[in-house]
Amino acid sequence: MLLIKNTSQLSLVAAFDEACLGYSSNVAQALGPINVQLKQGQRFVLTGDNGSGKSLLLKTLAGVLPILKGQLTIFTERIAYLSQEHSRPDVWPLTGYDWFEMMGADRPLGKACPLSSGLLDRRLDQLSGGQWQRVRLSAVFASGADLIILDEPTNHLDHFAKTLLADRLHALPSNCCLLMTSHDSLLMEGLDVETLKLEKLKIERLELETLKMEESKAERITAKQHSEFASHVG
Repeated sequence: MLLIKNTSQLSLVAAFDEACLGYSSNVAQALGPINVQLKQGQRFVLTGDNGSGKSLLLKTLAGVLPILKGQLTIFTERIAYLSQEHSRPDVWPLTGYDWFEMMGADRPLGKACPLSSGLLDRRLDQLSGGQWQRVRLSAVFASGADLIILDEPTNHLDHFAKTLLADRLHALPSNCCLLMTSHDSLLMEGLDVETLKLEKLKIERLELETLKMEESKAERITAKQHSEFASHVG
């Protein structure tokens, strides 16, 4: 269950309560149950092996995927999410400024964010992979979000761009909550972040409940068939 509570009086930004995450087609590989609270001003980095569920958790928190079981409560409507990969829209020529508008981000006034400096008036389909990532990151930081979710933000970035990203992370507002994944040790150095270690867990309880529901349904069908057969014979 997903609950959205719009209130500025609580320091909580989001909370997982006995939440099981995953895909309904593959319950056996679900993650959870998870009990995590995210509060204003906290900085978290998710760590774990490939396939441990880092992107899964971020997608669920961002509303891209529903939870399988339990509850996720969101206390703000201002969430900015940077997925690991995002293809550029190519239906018509768009500039970086157009992308900012589509993302609901504030258009830079005066001196632009160093991450996107010199890029916003250019067409997105003519940017390199690193330049496109810089525009996406800049839009996230200009969104004024209470919760920023970054999935491997250093993808496609060179060393200089990573330095700009680190500076921008340091400059986040004190009340902004950050949740990110990264394998980049250089980016993590010097950042005041808490670590969340994820492991892929098998949720036997959820599997058993699913099996019980299926068995109960099968028993009802069998009973109905016996009743119809007896009525027909009689």
